[in-house]
Amino acid sequence: MDKVNKYQELANKFADLIEKNEAPWQKTWSGKGFLPYNIKSEKEYNGMNLLNLMMAAEAKGYEDNRWLTFLQAGELGAKVRPGEKGMHIMFLQTKETKKEIDEITGEEQVVTVKLEKPRAM
Repeated sequence: MDKVNKYQELANKFADLIEKNEAPWQKTWSGKGFLPYNIKSEKEYNGMNLLNLMMAAEAKGYEDNRWLTFLQAGELGAKVRPGEKGMHIMFLQTKETKKEIDEITGEEQVVTVKLEKPRAM
C-alpha cells in the first residue's frame, strides 16, 4: 500500500468516527467548546476563573462546561442540586460607587469614581 492510500485510509477512519460522534477529541455535551462559560451572558471565563472552574468540573465529574449564578438559575427556571456549593469568581473592580453630600444643595447623591488601581474581588 502506498503512502497516499495510507493517508486516505486514516482520513476515512477519522471521518467515520466524526460522523458517529465517537472521535476521542469530541465531548458529548454541547456548548461553546470545552472552556467554561456563563450560560446567561454567553461569555467565556478567563484567567484564574477559567482554571478554577475547569479544575472544579474535573474534580466533581461535571461533563458540562456551562456555569451560572444561583440567581441566574432561578431566572431561567433551573434548580440547584441540594448540597451544591457555589464557586468564588474573581474579578477586578475598576470603579466604586459612593454616596456623597452635594456641597451646594446639601442633598445626598450617588457618585461613581474610577479607582487609581483596580481591586481584586
